[in-house]
Amino acid sequence: MSLLLSRVSFRSTPYDQLQVGFASGYLTSLQPGMAVRLSYSACRDFRMPADPRAPLLMIAAGTGVAPFRGFLAARTALIQFGTAVGPATLLFGCRNPHGELLAAEAKAALTSGALTRYVVAYSRSDANPKRYVQHALQEAPDLLRECVNPSAGRQPGHVYICGDANMSAGVQLEMCHIFGRGDAIEQLKLEGRFHEDVFGAPLNLSDNGNWQQPSPLEETSKSVRQMSSVAIPPQQSPPAPQSPVGRARALLRRLGRYSRDIF
Repeated sequence: MSLLLSRVSFRSTPYDQLQVGFASGYLTSLQPGMAVRLSYSACRDFRMPADPRAPLLMIAAGTGVAPFRGFLAARTALIQFGTAVGPATLLFGCRNPHGELLAAEAKAALTSGALTRYVVAYSRSDANPKRYVQHALQEAPDLLRECVNPSAGRQPGHVYICGDANMSAGVQLEMCHIFGRGDAIEQLKLEGRFHEDVFGAPLNLSDNGNWQQPSPLEETSKSVRQMSSVAIPPQQSPPAPQSPVGRARALLRRLGRYSRDIF
């Protein structure tokens, strides 16, 4: 088994103490030879197509590139056994060149033919303009068109997205813009050619893929939906019986002798 993870660290307030992620901090502290007990849940829809000749468009940011490491390894093995594979493009987003988790493996895959094109978008690099993976897709829309609607005689391709939910929302928005159709993603899902494995909750995205503050109307509608989903009992339930301590507090409060600071 191979794990690809990023160690989470941040400074907490108000004491400015360095905090480390519980799971990532533990895993990155392990030494060779240590035993780990774990379980995992397989994402059964996030697998390479049965026909290796089908084109692939793989889109990821950060540790979302983990499953594509397996894709590249599998395609490399197929090539070594003489099996023909279709074109494959990897769009990867990270903060700066130090965050390219698969730089060496992607280079090797390009040499072997397991990967056709490797595009990286840096979001926090001093030497490069701020870009996300959806911007890379916007700059090269033919990567998507050629994969999903290939030329005559080629297999229809598959799109894979893995990583943060906000990244996925931005990519899907850009895909709809490229196709000029709001139902483009749903159509690919019906055909079994759109695969997604994301984590987190998506923020509210504007048309340019940036976060925007929800409008008061949206907040009000959300509140109404939440209230309408709460089941209201026909009559108020009787109060729960108080404990001896609770009864003593109530008595002292009526006598004016109860203080929250000393009781």
